[in-house]
Amino acid sequence: MNTITALREELVDLDYVECGVTVSRPLLGGRNPIWSEASAGVARVNAKATLHLFDVDEENVDAEPQLVTVAQASGYTVDLDRVRSTFDALDPIDAELANIAEAIDGEDGILAAMDEMVSQVIVIEHLEVDERYRGQRLGPRLLATLIDTVASGAYDSLVVLRAMPLQWRDLSEIDLRRAKKKLAAAYTGIGFKPFRDDLYWKHTAFVGFEALED
Repeated sequence: MNTITALREELVDLDYVECGVTVSRPLLGGRNPIWSEASAGVARVNAKATLHLFDVDEENVDAEPQLVTVAQASGYTVDLDRVRSTFDALDPIDAELANIAEAIDGEDGILAAMDEMVSQVIVIEHLEVDERYRGQRLGPRLLATLIDTVASGAYDSLVVLRAMPLQWRDLSEIDLRRAKKKLAAAYTGIGFKPFRDDLYWKHTAFVGFEALED
């Protein structure tokens, strides 16, 4: 890594951003109280984008960089070959996840409206970008990296998320509407489609992330 270039600005050079994606689940054959009654077909996914900041002092080019988390995301994967339904898998974990799962599994849900094969569901429960670094599509880039890692290049995964701004309860009606519109543009811009109740979905067989490669 080039340690001469200084990056002490809010504008992020993507060449200096490292993304880590971790998948955690109960040990096969064991029961982990952290997971409550979660199915063996469920895994938790976390992703973090870390910016490496280097000192501008050219006499200290070998100094260790300062590491800044600029974006992070988390969610769950559900292996539909190992569980009866997305709802059965996510309901024991969290009420909001169960609500999203109902929109996926229901008679008029997302799966019912699709012709594509789905063997894995990825539910994104949290996506946050440090306010100092917003406006550079870091959220969509991190989300795309998480999906690409978890789906492993396969074309049979369904990704679902609820597009709501952080601290939305503190926003006025007008500001909330504006924030939702901005989020909608960000997600549809990378191939997500609106469903209802601020839910968006994307099948990995569809294009959409190519715009982030520019």
